[in-house]
Amino acid sequence: MYAKLRISLLLWYVSFGLFTMMGGSNVINSIGTNSADTPADSISLNRESVRTNNPEENKKIDWKVGPQLSGLLDGIYTRGAGKYKIESKTGYGFGVGVVGRMVFNNRWVAHTSLDFSYISSNISTLIPTPNPEGAIMNRLKMSTLSWPIMGGYRFAITDSANLSFMGGIALNWALKGKIYNRKYGLYYPFFGEDGVWEKTDFQLCFGYAIEMDGQFMISGTCYFGMINLGKSDIFNYKWNGCGSVTMSFAYLFGKDSQKRSMTESY
Repeated sequence: MYAKLRISLLLWYVSFGLFTMMGGSNVINSIGTNSADTPADSISLNRESVRTNNPEENKKIDWKVGPQLSGLLDGIYTRGAGKYKIESKTGYGFGVGVVGRMVFNNRWVAHTSLDFSYISSNISTLIPTPNPEGAIMNRLKMSTLSWPIMGGYRFAITDSANLSFMGGIALNWALKGKIYNRKYGLYYPFFGEDGVWEKTDFQLCFGYAIEMDGQFMISGTCYFGMINLGKSDIFNYKWNGCGSVTMSFAYLFGKDSQKRSMTESY
């Protein structure tokens, strides 16, 4: 028993000696320092730091809204025999709209926009003759109004830039459109009793956004249509959906609560 006690005391003595050699005496002296010796401005700064870093203080919701310009790479993808195929390799488009972002606690993001877009793409139809020769490639032109709703998480990558990853759904309404082929003199109207195209589309979407200086935003979004838009039997494939990749630039009005708290703390 005494041997164990001596070993314990020896270990405690060695530990205390190492602690003292590594600066433990300074720690003890700092603990015993009178608070009156601490500068008042240091105490004030520490209080502000605690207030700013308090999670309850940072639980704020910030709204940002602004105009947006977009460029689109679009196409019609088809499904047959259980496989998907991209028909268009030359589709393009552009859009204008308004984007809004809600940032909660400087991290969680809700992203939405209302975009008017014009797209031009390719689509296959059957040749309307008694003896079909096969399929031909036609031009599809369409103007749409889309409303994506996405949620995601935001990361700070520098002091003045944030990166967000988002996912969600989008509703798409075709406002005007046509399918035509000048070589064969074909023209198909979109809507009405003789229309060949559905007016409403439902899409899945996912993308990213980079905010710079809290105002400039560059974003990229992929859209994947879930509805068969071809409602006529003129199409070469029985299932036709819209897909696109959109690159957007926006200017946002609003401030981050994180930056506002840092400004108020000084």
